[in-house]
Amino acid sequence: MINAMKKTILISLAFILISCGPSQQERQDIAQLTCNIMAESRNMDGALRIKEINAAREKLGEAIFLGSDEDIKESFEYGLCSELVLNENYDSSLQRLKRLAEEARLAAEEARLAEEEKRIAEEARLAEEARLAEEARLAEEARLAEEARNRLALCIEANMRIPIEDTLLENYVAEINKRLINHRIRRTITIVDKTIRIELMRPDDASQTRKIIRKVEESFSYEIEWITPTGPVVYHLSMTEDQWKQRSKEFLTKYKVRVKSVCLNKTSII
Repeated sequence: MINAMKKTILISLAFILISCGPSQQERQDIAQLTCNIMAESRNMDGALRIKEINAAREKLGEAIFLGSDEDIKESFEYGLCSELVLNENYDSSLQRLKRLAEEARLAAEEARLAEEEKRIAEEARLAEEARLAEEARLAEEARLAEEARNRLALCIEANMRIPIEDTLLENYVAEINKRLINHRIRRTITIVDKTIRIELMRPDDASQTRKIIRKVEESFSYEIEWITPTGPVVYHLSMTEDQWKQRSKEFLTKYKVRVKSVCLNKTSII
Protein backbone atom coordinates (compact mmCIF):
# COMPACT_ATOMS: atom_id res chain seq x y z
CA MET A 1 0.00 0.00 0.00
CA ILE A 2 2.83 2.37 0.95
CA ASN A 3 4.70 1.51 -2.26
CA ALA A 4 1.63 2.24 -4.34
CA MET A 5 1.30 5.64 -2.72
CA LYS A 6 4.96 6.41 -3.40
CA LYS A 7 4.52 5.60 -7.10
CA THR A 8 1.46 7.79 -7.25
CA ILE A 9 3.35 10.67 -5.62
CA LEU A 10 6.33 10.29 -8.01
CA ILE A 11 4.08 10.25 -11.07
CA SER A 12 2.26 13.32 -9.83
CA LEU A 13 5.55 15.13 -9.24
CA ALA A 14 6.70 14.22 -12.77
CA PHE A 15 3.54 15.67 -14.29
CA ILE A 16 4.03 18.79 -12.21
CA LEU A 17 7.63 19.17 -13.36
CA ILE A 18 6.68 18.62 -16.99
CA SER A 19 3.87 21.09 -16.79
CA CYS A 20 6.27 23.61 -15.24
CA GLY A 21 8.81 23.38 -18.18
CA PRO A 22 8.70 25.92 -21.07
CA SER A 23 5.97 25.48 -23.62
CA GLN A 24 6.71 24.75 -27.29
CA GLN A 25 6.15 28.39 -28.18
CA GLU A 26 8.46 29.48 -25.40
CA ARG A 27 11.08 27.03 -26.62
CA GLN A 28 10.83 28.49 -30.13
CA ASP A 29 11.09 32.03 -28.75
CA ILE A 30 14.20 31.18 -26.72
CA ALA A 31 15.85 29.54 -29.72
CA GLN A 32 14.94 32.43 -32.05
CA LEU A 33 16.20 35.04 -29.59
CA THR A 34 19.46 33.19 -29.18
CA CYS A 35 19.93 32.93 -32.94
CA ASN A 36 19.10 36.60 -33.39
CA ILE A 37 21.69 37.62 -30.81
CA MET A 38 24.39 35.50 -32.48
CA ALA A 39 23.42 36.66 -35.97
CA GLU A 40 23.41 40.36 -35.13
CA SER A 41 26.64 40.21 -33.12
CA ARG A 42 28.88 39.57 -36.12
CA ASN A 43 32.05 40.37 -34.24
CA MET A 44 31.12 38.05 -31.39
CA ASP A 45 33.89 35.71 -30.30
CA GLY A 46 33.31 32.02 -31.05
CA ALA A 47 33.41 31.16 -27.36
CA LEU A 48 30.59 33.64 -26.69
CA ARG A 49 28.40 32.00 -29.36
CA ILE A 50 28.96 28.62 -27.73
CA LYS A 51 28.12 30.21 -24.38
CA GLU A 52 24.86 31.66 -25.79
CA ILE A 53 23.77 28.28 -27.11
CA ASN A 54 24.52 26.50 -23.85
CA ALA A 55 22.71 29.18 -21.87
CA ALA A 56 19.67 28.67 -24.08
CA ARG A 57 19.87 24.90 -23.82
CA GLU A 58 20.05 25.18 -20.04
CA LYS A 59 16.77 27.11 -20.10
CA LEU A 60 15.31 24.50 -22.44
CA GLY A 61 16.52 21.59 -20.33
CA GLU A 62 18.56 20.23 -23.24
CA ALA A 63 21.99 18.65 -23.26
CA ILE A 64 24.93 21.00 -23.40
CA PHE A 65 26.38 21.85 -26.82
CA LEU A 66 29.76 20.16 -27.33
CA GLY A 67 30.32 21.27 -30.90
CA SER A 68 32.58 24.00 -32.28
CA ASP A 69 32.00 27.55 -33.44
CA GLU A 70 32.29 26.25 -37.03
CA ASP A 71 29.26 24.04 -36.34
CA ILE A 72 27.31 27.12 -35.23
CA LYS A 73 28.32 29.02 -38.36
CA GLU A 74 27.32 26.03 -40.46
CA SER A 75 23.86 26.03 -38.86
CA PHE A 76 23.39 29.64 -39.99
CA GLU A 77 24.58 28.73 -43.49
CA TYR A 78 21.85 26.11 -43.79
CA GLY A 79 19.17 28.02 -41.86
CA LEU A 80 19.16 25.52 -39.00
CA CYS A 81 20.22 27.71 -36.08
CA SER A 82 16.92 27.19 -34.20
CA GLU A 83 17.15 23.42 -34.64
CA LEU A 84 20.72 23.47 -33.29
CA VAL A 85 19.67 25.46 -30.20
CA LEU A 86 16.60 23.29 -29.63
CA ASN A 87 18.63 20.14 -30.26
CA GLU A 88 15.75 18.83 -32.39
CA ASN A 89 16.61 16.62 -35.36
CA TYR A 90 19.53 18.90 -36.18
CA ASP A 91 21.93 16.30 -37.54
CA SER A 92 19.35 14.64 -39.79
CA SER A 93 18.09 18.01 -41.06
CA LEU A 94 21.65 19.16 -41.72
CA GLN A 95 22.53 16.04 -43.67
CA ARG A 96 19.33 16.30 -45.70
CA LEU A 97 20.05 19.94 -46.61
CA LYS A 98 23.66 19.13 -47.43
CA ARG A 99 22.52 16.31 -49.67
CA LEU A 100 20.02 18.61 -51.39
CA ALA A 101 22.67 21.32 -51.77
CA GLU A 102 25.11 18.84 -53.28
CA GLU A 103 22.44 17.55 -55.65
CA ALA A 104 21.68 21.13 -56.68
CA ARG A 105 25.39 21.84 -57.14
CA LEU A 106 25.86 18.73 -59.27
CA ALA A 107 22.78 19.59 -61.33
CA ALA A 108 24.03 23.14 -61.83
CA GLU A 109 27.49 21.87 -62.76
CA GLU A 110 25.98 19.37 -65.18
CA ALA A 111 23.88 22.14 -66.73
CA ARG A 112 26.94 24.39 -66.92
CA LEU A 113 29.01 21.69 -68.59
CA ALA A 114 26.18 20.98 -71.03
CA GLU A 115 25.91 24.69 -71.82
CA GLU A 116 29.69 24.92 -72.20
CA GLU A 117 29.69 21.92 -74.51
CA LYS A 118 26.89 23.49 -76.52
CA ARG A 119 28.80 26.79 -76.69
CA ILE A 120 32.00 25.06 -77.82
CA ALA A 121 30.08 23.10 -80.45
CA GLU A 122 28.44 26.30 -81.72
CA GLU A 123 31.78 28.10 -81.84
CA ALA A 124 33.27 25.17 -83.73
CA ARG A 125 30.34 25.22 -86.17
CA LEU A 126 30.70 28.95 -86.74
CA ALA A 127 34.47 28.62 -87.14
CA GLU A 128 33.98 25.86 -89.70
CA GLU A 129 31.42 27.95 -91.57
CA ALA A 130 33.83 30.88 -91.56
CA ARG A 131 36.67 28.64 -92.77
CA LEU A 132 34.57 27.23 -95.59
CA ALA A 133 33.36 30.72 -96.53
CA GLU A 134 36.96 31.99 -96.59
CA GLU A 135 38.05 29.03 -98.70
CA ALA A 136 35.17 29.68 -101.09
CA ARG A 137 36.06 33.39 -101.24
CA LEU A 138 39.72 32.67 -101.94
CA ALA A 139 38.79 30.05 -104.53
CA GLU A 140 36.46 32.52 -106.24
CA GLU A 141 39.14 35.22 -106.18
CA ALA A 142 41.63 32.76 -107.66
CA ARG A 143 39.13 31.76 -110.34
CA LEU A 144 38.39 35.37 -111.25
CA ALA A 145 42.10 36.19 -111.28
CA GLU A 146 42.79 33.22 -113.56
CA GLU A 147 39.96 34.28 -115.86
CA ALA A 148 41.33 37.83 -115.94
CA ARG A 149 44.84 36.57 -116.71
CA ASN A 150 43.47 34.38 -119.50
CA ARG A 151 41.48 37.28 -120.93
CA LEU A 152 44.57 39.50 -120.76
CA ALA A 153 46.71 36.89 -122.49
CA LEU A 154 44.09 36.39 -125.21
CA CYS A 155 43.70 40.14 -125.66
CA ILE A 156 47.45 40.67 -125.97
CA GLU A 157 47.79 37.72 -128.31
CA ALA A 158 44.96 38.95 -130.53
CA ASN A 159 46.33 42.49 -130.69
CA MET A 160 49.87 41.34 -131.35
CA ARG A 161 48.83 39.52 -134.53
CA ILE A 162 49.90 42.38 -136.75
CA PRO A 163 52.52 42.81 -139.46
CA ILE A 164 55.03 44.85 -137.48
CA GLU A 165 56.80 46.55 -140.39
CA ASP A 166 53.53 47.44 -142.12
CA THR A 167 52.15 48.85 -138.91
CA LEU A 168 55.35 50.80 -138.32
CA LEU A 169 55.12 52.25 -141.81
CA GLU A 170 51.49 53.22 -141.28
CA ASN A 171 52.44 54.93 -138.02
CA TYR A 172 55.18 56.90 -139.80
CA VAL A 173 52.71 57.94 -142.50
CA ALA A 174 50.07 58.97 -139.96
CA GLU A 175 52.55 61.06 -137.96
CA ILE A 176 54.07 62.76 -141.03
CA ASN A 177 50.61 63.41 -142.48
CA LYS A 178 49.40 64.96 -139.21
CA ARG A 179 52.36 67.32 -139.06
CA LEU A 180 52.00 68.30 -142.74
CA ILE A 181 48.32 69.06 -142.14
CA ASN A 182 49.25 71.26 -139.19
CA HIS A 183 51.54 73.25 -141.51
CA ARG A 184 48.87 73.34 -144.22
CA ILE A 185 51.10 71.59 -146.72
CA ARG A 186 49.18 70.08 -149.61
CA ARG A 187 50.41 66.55 -150.30
CA THR A 188 49.66 63.00 -151.30
CA ILE A 189 51.21 60.17 -149.30
CA THR A 190 51.39 56.54 -150.40
CA ILE A 191 53.38 53.44 -149.43
CA VAL A 192 55.18 51.38 -152.04
CA ASP A 193 56.89 48.29 -150.62
CA LYS A 194 58.94 49.76 -147.71
CA THR A 195 59.12 53.22 -149.21
CA ILE A 196 56.97 56.20 -148.25
CA ARG A 197 56.16 58.43 -151.24
CA ILE A 198 55.23 62.06 -150.42
CA GLU A 199 54.11 64.20 -153.35
CA LEU A 200 54.01 67.92 -152.58
CA MET A 201 51.71 70.13 -154.61
CA ARG A 202 53.91 73.20 -154.04
CA PRO A 203 57.70 73.01 -154.40
CA ASP A 204 58.04 75.81 -151.82
CA ASP A 205 56.95 73.33 -149.12
CA ALA A 206 59.97 71.09 -149.69
CA SER A 207 62.19 72.64 -147.04
CA GLN A 208 59.51 72.51 -144.30
CA THR A 209 58.68 68.95 -145.30
CA ARG A 210 62.30 67.85 -144.84
CA LYS A 211 62.31 69.30 -141.32
CA ILE A 212 59.10 67.42 -140.48
CA ILE A 213 60.52 64.15 -141.82
CA ARG A 214 63.64 64.53 -139.67
CA LYS A 215 61.54 65.16 -136.54
CA VAL A 216 59.49 62.04 -137.18
CA GLU A 217 62.42 59.73 -138.01
CA GLU A 218 66.07 60.74 -138.35
CA SER A 219 67.00 57.41 -139.93
CA PHE A 220 65.03 58.09 -143.10
CA SER A 221 67.06 58.56 -146.22
CA TYR A 222 65.23 60.24 -149.02
CA GLU A 223 65.38 60.84 -152.73
CA ILE A 224 63.85 63.90 -154.32
CA GLU A 225 62.06 63.64 -157.62
CA TRP A 226 61.13 66.82 -159.51
CA ILE A 227 58.26 66.03 -161.76
CA THR A 228 58.65 69.44 -163.48
CA PRO A 229 61.02 72.29 -162.66
CA THR A 230 58.18 74.34 -161.23
CA GLY A 231 55.65 71.61 -160.57
CA PRO A 232 55.13 69.02 -157.85
CA VAL A 233 58.09 67.51 -156.02
CA VAL A 234 58.19 63.94 -154.67
CA TYR A 235 60.07 62.57 -151.62
CA HIS A 236 60.88 58.87 -151.47
CA LEU A 237 61.62 57.88 -147.85
CA SER A 238 63.35 54.62 -147.00
CA MET A 239 65.69 52.89 -144.52
CA THR A 240 68.23 50.10 -144.76
CA GLU A 241 67.20 46.55 -143.77
CA ASP A 242 69.15 46.76 -140.52
CA GLN A 243 67.49 50.07 -139.70
CA TRP A 244 64.07 48.57 -140.34
CA LYS A 245 64.85 45.62 -138.05
CA GLN A 246 66.06 47.92 -135.28
CA ARG A 247 63.07 50.25 -135.57
CA SER A 248 60.67 47.29 -135.77
CA LYS A 249 62.16 45.82 -132.59
CA GLU A 250 61.82 49.13 -130.76
CA PHE A 251 58.30 49.60 -132.07
CA LEU A 252 57.31 46.07 -130.99
CA THR A 253 58.52 46.72 -127.44
CA LYS A 254 56.53 49.96 -127.18
CA TYR A 255 53.55 48.39 -128.89
CA LYS A 256 53.46 45.52 -126.39
CA VAL A 257 53.34 48.04 -123.54
CA ARG A 258 50.45 49.91 -125.17
CA VAL A 259 48.59 46.70 -125.95
CA LYS A 260 48.99 45.44 -122.37
CA SER A 261 47.78 48.76 -120.99
CA VAL A 262 44.71 48.72 -123.23
CA CYS A 263 44.00 45.06 -122.44
CA LEU A 264 44.38 45.66 -118.69
CA ASN A 265 41.73 48.37 -118.85
CA LYS A 266 39.44 45.93 -120.65
CA THR A 267 40.04 42.84 -118.53
CA SER A 268 40.56 44.30 -115.01
CA ILE A 269 43.03 41.75 -113.68
CA ILE A 270 42.93 41.13 -109.88
